[in-house]
Amino acid sequence: MKFKKFIKHLLGYIAYYIIFPEFLIKILHKARGVNFNNVNTIYIGYNVLLDDTMPEIITIEDYCWIGRDVSIFAHLNIPGNLEKQFNRKKIGKVKIGYGTFIGPRAIILPGVTIGKYAVVGIGTVVTENVPDNGIVFGNPARLFGKTKT
Repeated sequence: MKFKKFIKHLLGYIAYYIIFPEFLIKILHKARGVNFNNVNTIYIGYNVLLDDTMPEIITIEDYCWIGRDVSIFAHLNIPGNLEKQFNRKKIGKVKIGYGTFIGPRAIILPGVTIGKYAVVGIGTVVTENVPDNGIVFGNPARLFGKTKT
């Protein structure tokens, strides 16, 4: 079990730092357990962190674009005495909807679902669900409009 965990971390480390070839980043994340259907229908930029401990509870649907330096967390290590203060789940599934764009340096916290055709702006911290076609920016993310489909 410890060896499997080590391999998962090692593959995540390699996927984080590899720049070329781009398709290898997706293959490494898929090998770690991140859920997506087809490596040819999504883009994952370099220096993207897909939770290092629980990548298997992250789902990325087809035709998503995830910019560089994005961090997607499926768990947080919040000390017990601070958990009530922050009112956040420690572990939660993350789902990135079909056709979603996530701008560079965005941060997505555990338990968040980003709807279909949503846009997450550069540097946005997503703490709550984003509706289908939603456009969010800021820290924390705020809904600014809807995309046209």
